[in-house]
Amino acid sequence: MFGTLFEVREGRCTRGIYGSFVKCNSIPGIDYILLIDTEGLLSIEKSDKEYDRRLVLFSLAISHLMIVNMLGDVNETLKDMLTLCTDSLKQLNVGKVPKPTVHFVLNQKADPNIKNHLEAINKIVSDLKDQDLAETISIGTDTFHTLPSAFKRERLSNDTSGPCLLRTEPDFIELTQKLVLKIIRSAKECYDRGETSNFTPRQWLTTSTTIFAMLQRFPDLTYFKDINEKHQDDKIRKQIEQLLSKTLSSTDRQKLIEEHSDKNEQDIKGSFQSKFQDHQQNLREELENIFLLENASERIRDRCQQFLERQVNEILNAWCTAAVQASDQKQMGLLVRDGAADLKKLIDAIIEKGETITKSEATIRFENMWDEKVKFIKAKFIPEERLKQAIKFVYGNYNIFERISLPGVDYFLMEKLPIIKQLIEPQSLLDLKSMLRIHFSNDVMRLQERVISKPNDSNSTLSTIENFTFLHKQILYDKSYSMIEEQIRWNTITDEHKRNLLQRSFDKFKKWLSGNKSNTGETEPVNIHVKQNMRQIIMSEIKEDPFHQTNTLQLTVFFDKIYTQLFNLIYDQNIMRPVEIDIIQKIVGVINAIIKEINLELSVFELSLSKNISSAIHSNVVLLLTVLHFNEQKCHFDNQLQTLEHKKPGLLNFFHSMVVPNASTVLTDKAYQIIASTVQTQQNLTRKELQMICDGKLQTANENWILKYIKKPTDIIVEEFKIKWTDIEKVIEQQICAEKSRLQKLLYDFFEIIRPMSTALTGKGGALQFIHDLFTSSAGDADENLKNKGQCMMLLFYAYLTNEKIELQKSYTVFNSTYTITPKGVQFFQNLLHPNASLAKLIAQMKTKSTVTSIKSFHQFLESILKVEQKAHERYNKLSTAFASYDKDKVYIRLLDKARGCTATCDEDNKHSCSTGHQLRAFTGIKLEVKNEASLYQCNEINDNDFIIVKGRRMRWSEMKLLYPEWDFNLVITADKVTKLKSKFLYVWSRIGKKLCDEFDMAYVIMNTPKGLSESFHYILLLDSSGSMHGNRWSNLLAGVNELITARKNNGTDDCMLIQKKIQFTGGNTDLGPPFDLVLKTLESNTTEKTILKSIIVFMSDGEALYPEKQLNSLATKADTQIKEFWTVALGENKMDVLEKISQKMKGVYKQLKDSSELVQAYAEIAQ
Repeated sequence: MFGTLFEVREGRCTRGIYGSFVKCNSIPGIDYILLIDTEGLLSIEKSDKEYDRRLVLFSLAISHLMIVNMLGDVNETLKDMLTLCTDSLKQLNVGKVPKPTVHFVLNQKADPNIKNHLEAINKIVSDLKDQDLAETISIGTDTFHTLPSAFKRERLSNDTSGPCLLRTEPDFIELTQKLVLKIIRSAKECYDRGETSNFTPRQWLTTSTTIFAMLQRFPDLTYFKDINEKHQDDKIRKQIEQLLSKTLSSTDRQKLIEEHSDKNEQDIKGSFQSKFQDHQQNLREELENIFLLENASERIRDRCQQFLERQVNEILNAWCTAAVQASDQKQMGLLVRDGAADLKKLIDAIIEKGETITKSEATIRFENMWDEKVKFIKAKFIPEERLKQAIKFVYGNYNIFERISLPGVDYFLMEKLPIIKQLIEPQSLLDLKSMLRIHFSNDVMRLQERVISKPNDSNSTLSTIENFTFLHKQILYDKSYSMIEEQIRWNTITDEHKRNLLQRSFDKFKKWLSGNKSNTGETEPVNIHVKQNMRQIIMSEIKEDPFHQTNTLQLTVFFDKIYTQLFNLIYDQNIMRPVEIDIIQKIVGVINAIIKEINLELSVFELSLSKNISSAIHSNVVLLLTVLHFNEQKCHFDNQLQTLEHKKPGLLNFFHSMVVPNASTVLTDKAYQIIASTVQTQQNLTRKELQMICDGKLQTANENWILKYIKKPTDIIVEEFKIKWTDIEKVIEQQICAEKSRLQKLLYDFFEIIRPMSTALTGKGGALQFIHDLFTSSAGDADENLKNKGQCMMLLFYAYLTNEKIELQKSYTVFNSTYTITPKGVQFFQNLLHPNASLAKLIAQMKTKSTVTSIKSFHQFLESILKVEQKAHERYNKLSTAFASYDKDKVYIRLLDKARGCTATCDEDNKHSCSTGHQLRAFTGIKLEVKNEASLYQCNEINDNDFIIVKGRRMRWSEMKLLYPEWDFNLVITADKVTKLKSKFLYVWSRIGKKLCDEFDMAYVIMNTPKGLSESFHYILLLDSSGSMHGNRWSNLLAGVNELITARKNNGTDDCMLIQKKIQFTGGNTDLGPPFDLVLKTLESNTTEKTILKSIIVFMSDGEALYPEKQLNSLATKADTQIKEFWTVALGENKMDVLEKISQKMKGVYKQLKDSSELVQAYAEIAQ
């Protein structure tokens, strides 16, 4: 038909899609036709209907015209396929060929009369209309065609078994030629309907790539066999959403977690599995009822059942993980608080054995237990697996409420997994948002289509545009104004009638923008040419740079608004809500509502966000929720490890106290008391006292010391502190050493008590019998009593060491049984040498939970104590008496910080205070702004409205005081002391002032010249208020102007202000002539006044313009007589030659600022 060489035969002769360019000479405006040929649909060889549907949808999306060449009539399967693919074409919502025309060629028809097939044709057309698809593709009775057989068989002889001759039918040739003409005309009409008048092969390839990517990312577009099945699936999915939200709510989650917080992981998993099986069964039954009501097909039944089962399983896994985390957290609290679980088992094992172990042995056992606990916790958290679980959980819940714009789960598990791994690295919420914004920007920049055409019949007024929220109306006005003005100026519209219409529309538009917004203007529809210009502006902006700050549609603002609302949903009073189905449902609703609002505003210009943009933002939010869900689990894991690590020293001490007798702690406690009492007596270590000591050295110190004291006073004060501290530290260490010697003698006494006790056991019978004979029991069996008597033996031994009286009738209660000491026991302990009072008191102080130890063999117990005697003495001798070994409260660092002042919390002794000597301002290089004199003022001599420079920033003294609320700026000393304070620093100034003046380029004086009255001026401010100055730029400019006015008022001057803020655009450039004409007119009017004020002209702009030569030539003549200063303030990083030339012409000051935040500082400088 078109002269191509595509292979044609019965059966499968094409794989996928082939294409060919055909030179076109007969259609005006079209150079080439691109013909594409797909493999046959419904082929026996392929037998893949979903693949066929993808071919049809792809072909519809990339073609102006599609020909369905088929043998016989249109069957039901093909009709269903076409209807479904047309519906999917409508949902693609990306750039595609608008409303393609579909032609059907019914081939090899014995009856080629099309009228005999109208009933079937009308059924197809009516079905499309019923499904609201008539505007998606163009199809009608005129797009159905019939052709007879192309060939007629003729025998060469009467022999029926001989070969036949195939002769082309003349009717077929004639009808085919007519059909070609119809199809070409139809293709031209469809092509002319499109917006692009020059549709190039490169554009076609871009569109095809986008469509192909969409089909890969959204497989549901071609999954269903027909449109009814698709609608049925949508309806049932929504009912499943309601079932899940009702059955598995966040309230149920929290209740279930609380019920299982005291169970172990295995019990939690078993219990959850059982409960969720019940939920699964109930949900299946309810889903079955839905199937019956909807008369669901088998495919939909299987699909929805799998979907439900997958969602329930993902929720089960997430809830189970949360319950295990809650249980772990509770168990961790017990471990930290009570030394429970594994630690308690270890303690009980040592007590049962009746062991007395050293501290080093106890530490080794503790570390082994500790390593096992940490290993167990880490084994429960494998980041890669948890991350994939988080993706599946979040995606599964998100997909319940958003299917159209969400890619498949494999897209996140494969393509996005590396990005998610970057996002989960430790960072703040703002950092995460910034990274997601960058990721969103990268995704959008890679998109071929960002906004698409979406024709509609709505009529919009200027009032509609005025109510825009997302589209920046002022930028749109400014750019439209410039574009229309340029079109009229350069006569780019050749049609005279159109140009006249545009001129009238432009006049109305100009009048409306100038503020004359009458009711008529607000209700009158926007002129079609104005609307087309606005539409062209939006599409051009989004295509060239979708994130430029001067765009009408600012995608960054769109992103930020979504995330602001998301964070409000996710966080409640800075506490993150769990990522659950109910919160996800709200999030999806918020995003779709915002997208709908933007599309409503774009519809004024027959535009819409592409599906790619919607997909990018939904995918971005899935990434956010995945990261938050994963981090919630990771945070729990990290908290477990951090809690263990943080509490490890305390747990180790607890363990030692349970199983190890320890005398060194007494020395440690005593050392703490010595340090505290000694430091308490030292009152001369505050910065205030140290400064007074240093001040006392000023009269005798050399100039180098004075210079260092002024420049780096803290260094000198710290040196003085260290001198004082050396003596204090020596006193502390002497007292600790004396205490160590006293305790060492008691240690010798202890072993001298144990040794004869062990000897006294000789001849007292067997180890078990000895303890048995020492007590009588009130109840219990023999084995239980033997163990309990061992614990009573430990209590009795402790009573002896603490000089507690041991006599008949003395008893102990263990596990509800009472054990009374026998005469044998009383006699044994009365015959022993008793400890001296100091040793008994020391042992009483050392009492630990070791007294619950059960002693099986008293002799073995005493021998184990004597065995460690030598090691005990050696370890004790090694105990340090150095101050640093006992400075647990960081006393030295705290006192040093207090001496430094700025690093310590301010109190009455170390706060910044004028009373304790703020220096002269000249000491830090501060000078008077006009006369360059070194400033010999102190803080109390500065007025609140005076300007100072702080770290390069110019501010009032009152503002500077607000930056340091902890400083004391009030001078609460007598006038005599104020004079002495000033005299002290003036004396210092006389010694080192000249050196400081040389260093800071200041004029040396011994007294500052009194400040005179400020001169008044006539300020003329020219402000650029063009569209590019919108937003923060304009706000910062107004703040700068306000700063200038306020500063002049505070100076007490009688200035005159003239502000001109309308600098017009002409032909795309800023027109500077009118504002400078106004300046000239103002200067001329000043000459008629009795009191002539010299003028200060401040010209500010952020863009290039035409050089106003005529006006500047006139203005330059007044530079010496009427103009005091001329300032040019340029905003932007690019070089601005015209603005520099203006400044040079006026011999003024040129300031170029990179950021609008610098405007306030610039205008404050101008005010001086």
